[in-house]
Amino acid sequence: MKKLFKVSVTVLLLMSVFQVSAFANDINDQEKVVEKEFISSQKVNIDKKFNRDFELIEYEDGGNKVYTFNEKMDPETSKIAMKYINTILGDVNVQTDVDRGHSEGVYYGNSTGYDTNNAVAYTWANTDASWNYPFNSWNARAWGGSSAGWFGSNFDYLKLVQQVTVNKYGIGGTISWPPSLNITYSSSTKGWISERYNSSGTVGAKHDDLMVSGTLGVNSLSSIIYQDGGDIYLTSGSTIYKPRTYVKFYNW
Repeated sequence: MKKLFKVSVTVLLLMSVFQVSAFANDINDQEKVVEKEFISSQKVNIDKKFNRDFELIEYEDGGNKVYTFNEKMDPETSKIAMKYINTILGDVNVQTDVDRGHSEGVYYGNSTGYDTNNAVAYTWANTDASWNYPFNSWNARAWGGSSAGWFGSNFDYLKLVQQVTVNKYGIGGTISWPPSLNITYSSSTKGWISERYNSSGTVGAKHDDLMVSGTLGVNSLSSIIYQDGGDIYLTSGSTIYKPRTYVKFYNW
């Protein structure tokens, strides 16, 4: 039977997150213009204290499902809205660097990053691993989501940024995240940046499900690292805030 492991929470500021600027620049360089597609909308009560309903919008954006709200909010309401979106994405608790201890089962991790107190990024993920000794193989799965928010004034628009890196030992192995590709090097990375979202200062999206497999004694996983954030543009000029954060799973 699989067991769910939780470890203590660590919240990181942007300054403590490693190598985030490089990954953000790489994704921006790869950015392509893809028209987002409206999927659905519904009224939801995110603030039960004051019994306020807001319109939640779901889009298809470059193969990702993205959630946002259809109106501008004050800073405190935006914080509540961001937590609500994280719940939709399937989030539960908190932790940043997750030592799997070479064990099977499900492990959870997350973290929060800032670029000023008003620009916030949040990411979370689960990973699962199993070994099939009769067939001399191993399999790993990862899934989760991320969100970003602006809790200040003069908001113009926001873009979500997501990146996942798979590091391994040995030769060969396969990663499946549509489209499927072989791990030909010690590190393989996939990145995505959303279109502009300007209806509210809070946006969230799921990660693509990630499947990794290999052969026992030939190759193995070193780590899976999610590095996520948002590019936040203000109406007051050329200022861009880029909160970034990460969660890392190691010792597979």
